[in-house]
Amino acid sequence: MARLIRNSILPGLTAMLVTAGLVVLCQAQDIDQTKVNNIKAAYIYHMAQLTTWPSDTDHGDSTVNVVFVGTTTDELAEILAENTRRRPVQGHPLQVERIRDLPSDSGPGSTFAARIGDADIVFVGEDLKDAFLEFSATIADQPVLIAGDGQTFPRQGGMVGFYVDNQRVRINVNLAQVENAGLRLSAEFLQHVVLVKPDGED
Repeated sequence: MARLIRNSILPGLTAMLVTAGLVVLCQAQDIDQTKVNNIKAAYIYHMAQLTTWPSDTDHGDSTVNVVFVGTTTDELAEILAENTRRRPVQGHPLQVERIRDLPSDSGPGSTFAARIGDADIVFVGEDLKDAFLEFSATIADQPVLIAGDGQTFPRQGGMVGFYVDNQRVRINVNLAQVENAGLRLSAEFLQHVVLVKPDGED
């Protein structure tokens, strides 16, 4: 069971995120991973609020789906789900799903591809990052915001990468990948990130 830092994410989310990048996680060498996950969960919720999907993406009365891939995202998924149970995203309930492993059949037309394609946001854990990036080309034309752990994740084919540097949570964004999927991140969110290009385009 994750140690939830209640009321630090919500309410007061926007105010917290203005300073989240300046929050020192700890003075000691060891990082409090639960605190890291609370900050990352706040960013993910804020990101969902500030993402514009294509006009033909019809949420209707449905949920905004965030799918976590890999076992290393378990605590993060739990924190996000617990803190957003009655807090809508752009007027829609937020639903958290988990996929703990990549099936052997994950190509186009597979059940796995359909589940990922139906997501609005996918967050990929460090344990399945490489395998997922090999698969991600099959959904490149779908309006799915692909985030994950790791500073280089957006350079390798993802869109948003979360990592800890100098005791702070940082975010890198590959804006070209975001826009190629027909998505738009607001300036309010982008002020907290570093924009990067894919490997080989620097």
